[in-house]
Amino acid sequence: MDSSYHPARMPSGAAAHVCRTLGALQRSSPDSDGLSAAAYQQILLYCGVRPDRPAWRRFLLAALTLLGLLALVSGGIFFIAWNWAAMPKMAKFALVEGGILALTVVVWWRWRQTLARMALLAIGLSFGGLLALYGQTYQTGADSWELFRAWTLILLPLALLGRQNGLWICTWAVANLAFQFYYANQALLLMGDDAWQPFPWSGNGLLYAYFAAQLLCLIVREALADYASRRQPTSWLAKRWPSRILAGYLLLTLTVWVAATVLEWSNTDDRLIIVPWALLLVIGYGVYRHHRPDLCMLTLGMTSLMVVGCVVILQLLYFSWNLEALLLIAWGTGNLFLICGLTALWLALCGSLLLRWRREMYPQQPPDIAPDEVGALLQALQQRRLLNARQRRPWRTSTIPHGCRGIYASR
Repeated sequence: MDSSYHPARMPSGAAAHVCRTLGALQRSSPDSDGLSAAAYQQILLYCGVRPDRPAWRRFLLAALTLLGLLALVSGGIFFIAWNWAAMPKMAKFALVEGGILALTVVVWWRWRQTLARMALLAIGLSFGGLLALYGQTYQTGADSWELFRAWTLILLPLALLGRQNGLWICTWAVANLAFQFYYANQALLLMGDDAWQPFPWSGNGLLYAYFAAQLLCLIVREALADYASRRQPTSWLAKRWPSRILAGYLLLTLTVWVAATVLEWSNTDDRLIIVPWALLLVIGYGVYRHHRPDLCMLTLGMTSLMVVGCVVILQLLYFSWNLEALLLIAWGTGNLFLICGLTALWLALCGSLLLRWRREMYPQQPPDIAPDEVGALLQALQQRRLLNARQRRPWRTSTIPHGCRGIYASR
């Protein structure tokens, strides 16, 4: 193994994992083996966790470039909207299509650079403006969901070509908007004024199929991330934030549905939705607590449980019981006080459980890293006398994932 370690432009997973455990090393080590404050700062700078001026310059360059491209796309759309009556049809199309062609040239010119990926994202967004311009100019009579469906079909090959998380999340979001507009349109035709109630006409199975598709997207994304983290931890597929967005949206929509079902318990036929919601929380706890530790995913699930629990308390104490039974059980404390007290206790219980998970998981939560990458970083820190052999020992036994401890124990 190469003993040299060269920190990348952005801190690697190994660097983040090692620096995250420095606090535990300082607290658990004797004074003779403790990590000094100066060495702590030097390790952070060497690993790239504390950015220096060149790192800030690279970050600002990338961020401002992305914001500039997005501002260029949105500015062209607003310019056409403001001058709609004064501009001829062909001038409007020429402006939008000219911007797409210019961005295509940028992608071809800087294909292997970050600028090309940003330009590809801007191209995908520009096609949405082009479709909206076409529909508004020629008044095709198409519904809104058909525009978003066509936009999704355009974004999909761009996402396959670009191989970046931003384009995939954009494609997923546009596809969700297409379904939402389609669902609202069909519900409006079938149910009239009641269409905008929470999740109407769900008995036909359309919403169940929609949530099943969302769950399938999450499973596929997690499988690809797990495969990429074992083969190439620095790959774009190994990033965790897209999976968290998918899980957050799935839990958000399911939580709203479950909460509405609890509030309308006696007047609804959708009580079975509680079963898949509960199964999702239980399976998610097993996966993200033991198999693939992820504190963010557990927090999302606990937040959903907290919201539904508060709704259950409100339903039981306010909507279900009569005033005499409430006063008899609460011994005169009052309806509002009892509800607030039980809600506070429930939130405190869930919050304490989250804090316990954080204490247990945060120092030991292994990122998607290769074992040799951690070993190379530790050896480089030891060669630069930022860590000694006794300070390096905790990584061999306590903070290294179980599957990797044997590797470091044999060194």
